[in-house]
Amino acid sequence: MADMRVSGEEQKHFVTPKPDVPTYPPGLRINIMPEQLEKLGFLKAPGLKDKFTMLAKVEVVEVSGGADDRDPNDFRLELQITEMVLKGEESQQDSKASTLYGE
Repeated sequence: MADMRVSGEEQKHFVTPKPDVPTYPPGLRINIMPEQLEKLGFLKAPGLKDKFTMLAKVEVVEVSGGADDRDPNDFRLELQITEMVLKGEESQQDSKASTLYGE
């Protein structure tokens, strides 16, 4: 898996003062609403700093850039999560991952 933390070089591109530079880019955050949490098998809210493994099927819904002659590899993807599982310590969540991904 790739570590998505903002590198020192990337931090230079943020307009905010250095102490406010985020550890991870804000575009990588997702919000999961109560209805989706229920589908994922959460019976109670997890604690802050709890860690899970997210497995997701995504669909590319937008590709932009890449046509620029300066750098054809400079593009952006917008992905729509279509299915996902959060694997954690609760066996109910693990069994859902097994069902969806055959693990």
